[in-house]
Amino acid sequence: MPKKVLRKEPSISQLAAQNPWWSDPSLIDSDKNLQSFSTSAVRWVPRLKHMFDWNTDLVYTLRGPRQVGKTTLLKLIIKDMLAESISPDHILYLDCENMERRSELVNSIQAFVKWIRRRSQRRLFLFVDETTAVNDWERAVKYLWDSGSLHEATCVFTGSHSIDLKRCAERLPGRRGQSEVVLDKLLLSMKFSEYVESLDSKIKQMLKENGLLSEEERKSVLNSLCQGKIPDSLDKAQAFVDELNVYLEQYFITGGIAPVIDDFAKMGRIPDSRYRDYLNVVLGDLSKLRLRESYVKQIISRLIDTVGNPVSWRTLKNDTDISHHDTVSEYVERLGDNFTLSHFYFFDAGKKRPSFVKDKKIHFRDPFVFHTLRTWVQGGAPFRKTLEYLRESENTGRMAECVGYNHAIRLAFLLSDQKHTFDPMSSVFYWRTDDKEVDLVVRINGDFLPIEVKYQTEISSGDLFAISKFRATTGSRFGIILSKDQTQVGRNAVILPMSLFLLLV
Repeated sequence: MPKKVLRKEPSISQLAAQNPWWSDPSLIDSDKNLQSFSTSAVRWVPRLKHMFDWNTDLVYTLRGPRQVGKTTLLKLIIKDMLAESISPDHILYLDCENMERRSELVNSIQAFVKWIRRRSQRRLFLFVDETTAVNDWERAVKYLWDSGSLHEATCVFTGSHSIDLKRCAERLPGRRGQSEVVLDKLLLSMKFSEYVESLDSKIKQMLKENGLLSEEERKSVLNSLCQGKIPDSLDKAQAFVDELNVYLEQYFITGGIAPVIDDFAKMGRIPDSRYRDYLNVVLGDLSKLRLRESYVKQIISRLIDTVGNPVSWRTLKNDTDISHHDTVSEYVERLGDNFTLSHFYFFDAGKKRPSFVKDKKIHFRDPFVFHTLRTWVQGGAPFRKTLEYLRESENTGRMAECVGYNHAIRLAFLLSDQKHTFDPMSSVFYWRTDDKEVDLVVRINGDFLPIEVKYQTEISSGDLFAISKFRATTGSRFGIILSKDQTQVGRNAVILPMSLFLLLV
């Protein structure tokens, strides 16, 4: 008869290796992520950090692309908790990157909970990183919740794959707690407003003095713009437009990824190794998703040619050796799941919803991602090729629209009354009639805001026609035209410098 193999339980000493603050709270400062943060020229603290309720039994998910700063955010929160005199051994950080089975996840958390509960019934804080590396991790959470292990505990589970983490979380009905705050958090690359605040203390102080760091004030300003008015708080900020434009054109180079911005701030350039490292992350994800690299390369090449233009899956299949347009659709969807791409639909003005049968627009989620993948496809020294690309005003306009779209999603979420059920595909669209097009249509609860991205010095009367036509068709409020440096209130739209408008998102 074969001997029964006893499963080895994780020891507290093994867990302590990932939680050095248990023995000495000051050791949190030796954490590699926090040390990188402290020496960075870009000490980005995401606003998301302040959007958790730590006093209730809740299970949060935190999604976002790799290298965006999820682990650093967790460590910053832990550092704050230690500074607030929360018992160091009541805070668990657990990295799942090398776990294979959900039993390992269950055993590790249960070992920690049993260790603490022998002497304390106070609230616990569990930060479980890269959870999506564990197959069926949600079944582990279900078991822990049902067994009472997560009683008097607040948990954050992170992952780098959008759909996997979201779908698994949806399989936990009634096992995540009740809260007014949104339990599924999304950490994307730095918004332009956060980029500027992190790099320029003078501009951050100006925003503070004008109340523009307040979410409520930003909402109030946006509401005024939708009524064709430029409020004083935003008008005062116009004195900084020249400086903001310099930052915006740097943002077109670096995107919102903190290590990339740090390189550029310190050296005035981005080393090839940074592009290579990020490309390897993307290719690693593609391998896990079982996507053929040659297909991805061909699709990316087609998207670079068509970026900003409405396209069909059949159009994207042209000039590739991909046999069926459904394959293109699947690959674009998968590249959306790992935060590389994002696509949106034509706005059906009659039905007030997206039209799924018409062509869609596809954008890259971050400028640096775009530049990395473009040079992967086309070859050349990536930083030099990036600068060459952006010297062409037409290309700068494409990048401005890409940035505008990704900020429009965040704007729609900011203004939404239904954050728990927010869906980007039913919140941001494009619209066109005849030869006129509105780049972005943002759903604001029951209304729709048309936004045109015209990143150029002069705005002509012809540039206003598309918004005029949209308003006549839909009865919408005032539109917004994002210029390079022009400000004006017209009959149908407010013209604002794009760099100024993005501070509100």
